[in-house]
Amino acid sequence: MAKTDEHGTVRVRITSVDGNVDHPFRREQAVGEVHQWAYERLVRDKDQVKFDATWLEYGGQRQDDSKLLKAFDLSEEHQPGREIDLTVNLAWTSQGGSCWVR
Repeated sequence: MAKTDEHGTVRVRITSVDGNVDHPFRREQAVGEVHQWAYERLVRDKDQVKFDATWLEYGGQRQDDSKLLKAFDLSEEHQPGREIDLTVNLAWTSQGGSCWVR
């Protein structure tokens, strides 16, 4: 079970190629809610990167949007005084192409 503070929140850090953001979520919230929140705040070019083409990863593994935050076992990772309880990555596949620099 994910460690939480006294208010029942899990402090989540979301990383991506477009930046990082930290935010508290409730233990009962689903990964999909974190996914949507992160997409809205981190993806810069939403015309090129649609929400359905993104996902959250934990430990290099894609996470199902229906998984609840309280299901993560962070007992070994969580240490008293740490600011972040859970770090996930917002990922997507980019289109290939060439970039010319002059």
